[in-house]
Amino acid sequence: MGWIRVEDNFYDNEKMLAAGSIGRDLYWHGMGFCNRNLTDGIIPKRRALTLVDFSDAAVIVAQGGYDGQDCAPIAIQRLLDADLWHEDGHDCPDCVQPGPRNYVVHDYLKYQPSREQVEAKREAKSDARASAGRRGGQRSAEVRRSKNEANGEAKTKQNGSKTEAPTPNPTPNTSLVDLGGELTQVSANEPPPCPKHGENNSETPCAACRRRRVWAEQQEETAKLHELDQRRQLREARENCPRCHGTNTYEISDGVVAKCDHRAAVNG
Repeated sequence: MGWIRVEDNFYDNEKMLAAGSIGRDLYWHGMGFCNRNLTDGIIPKRRALTLVDFSDAAVIVAQGGYDGQDCAPIAIQRLLDADLWHEDGHDCPDCVQPGPRNYVVHDYLKYQPSREQVEAKREAKSDARASAGRRGGQRSAEVRRSKNEANGEAKTKQNGSKTEAPTPNPTPNTSLVDLGGELTQVSANEPPPCPKHGENNSETPCAACRRRRVWAEQQEETAKLHELDQRRQLREARENCPRCHGTNTYEISDGVVAKCDHRAAVNG
């Protein structure tokens, strides 16, 4: 919703007094029409006749009455006579020529914003809302990323503590497996390849292949957790490094900068 700029003493203006009650009524309806439709003060002549419902109005002219919409042409003429509106061919130096099918409100752009100004303001507000939305999305992504990293570190520590627990039998057992007539020594902790399907680890319901697949998946998960732990240790070393203080570089001498390996933090 827009607003019309108007002085609070408009009713004392000589032009307004000359326009009369029906002229002033039509004038303010015309201002609202221009502001709402961003016409820069231009009002089509046909539209001017229907801007106001004059059905309850009456104008006394030489003891004769004009009722209803017969008042609209009289109100328009009063605005033209008072120089509140102009027709095409007017001599006002401050207002544009509206063309033969339009009227123009006198000094409209002197007090009301133009179409260009309104659209520029709307675009600026839209850009500001879009920018705020992007910043909000980035903050949400950062929060999710921080939570995921924290969960990953907690899981790494939990799995690390399980891995470091002593095994009941620290000495790995070995077994001899007959593969195609050859004897192969395989660690008992690593399931041997399936005698039937070999290293293919077929998706068929084969118990030997299933054990091999489960073991491979566990190895892959362990490797991922190890990588996360390494990254965590590197980040902690960087943040706690007394030499570079987390910047990854330190000054050797005046103007000479070297990349820090954070050994001081790792070695304590």
